Amino acid sequence: MNNMDDHGKLTTEILQELQNLFSIKEQVRNRQAGSISKIKNGLDENNISLRQLEILSLINREPNSTNTLLSQLLNISKPAVSRLTSKLVEQRLIEFNYFENNKSKIYQLTNKGKTVAETHDVLHKQATSDYEKILSTFSDTELQVIKLFIQRLSDHLQNSLN
Repeated sequence: MNNMDDHGKLTTEILQELQNLFSIKEQVRNRQAGSISKIKNGLDENNISLRQLEILSLINREPNSTNTLLSQLLNISKPAVSRLTSKLVEQRLIEFNYFENNKSKIYQLTNKGKTVAETHDVLHKQATSDYEKILSTFSDTELQVIKLFIQRLSDHLQNSLN
């Protein structure tokens, strides 16, 4: 019985910590609005999605990207890539040319797109570095548990979308 009480208490504490985490994350996100506004500064529309930022970053790393390549790297459909890239073309963040076969588009960043992609990459690298510092304090066994928790939470959230 004592073990069940401990389990219930620990579960409650974890749920409280998750609520606290999400609250703090929202505060951090609000503070980072200044950095994000730097990314958005000068855009025709003050609205760019995370997926669009990912596309800009990928094109920056993989010059001459195509719909097929972006689709594979992002694990999304080619029509989804087309919708996202069309908006980026409208905002003059990317431009495209056709392969000689006149069927496949090759995307390249404009100067403005390169600035946005590089700013996004710097912010992403900073966040990754922060997470790596935190994760380095855990043992391999603890990391396995963290990984399992994140996978199950992601699966649960994904299932709630379907």
